Amino acid sequence: GRSICDRGAYEIQSNSPRATVTIVKDARPQNTRNFRFYGPFGEFRLDNPAVDDKDGVNERMSYVVVPGSYGFSELQTDGWRLTDVLCSQPERATVNLQQHSLILSLQAGDNVTCTFFNKQAVTVYARAYWDKNANRRYDVNEAWKSGVWTEIFDSKGKSVAANFNDSNGQVGAFNLARGNYSDCQSAPS
Repeated sequence: GRSICDRGAYEIQSNSPRATVTIVKDARPQNTRNFRFYGPFGEFRLDNPAVDDKDGVNERMSYVVVPGSYGFSELQTDGWRLTDVLCSQPERATVNLQQHSLILSLQAGDNVTCTFFNKQAVTVYARAYWDKNANRRYDVNEAWKSGVWTEIFDSKGKSVAANFNDSNGQVGAFNLARGNYSDCQSAPS
């Protein structure tokens, strides 16, 4: 004979304690750029447009997890600088801005929201030219100088770029924070 088993439906309920973590993107200025993140459950993307760009990417991602340690990191994005990571329960967070990372140590019942703040970066160029008429301003007919040692400094006097000017007479510093910059040039010998 044949035997038939009715396995029925059943539900497993977990009474294990949980915590909630939410990662938020705050881009300044707001932008449709999709920022890439890595977390314990794989890669995800967040954006922060002024108007929803309908790409299916949101400005926040939430997880319900068991208590423990969880790491999140944001991939460096050209043209943007991670300026801060702030969490609603800072005592649960270890932030490393240099590594673009965050480690959360969550306990049962925690509901932690961490916001990654990015500001659009700037590029600064310093140029050198032959000032034929000595008016201390570039005029269209004046040639660019190459081979001039140029250093670009931030407002605190820290060198952010140093090199010889290229054939277009320029040296650039990229992905900088908005601010005031100065340069110092040494004439070629």
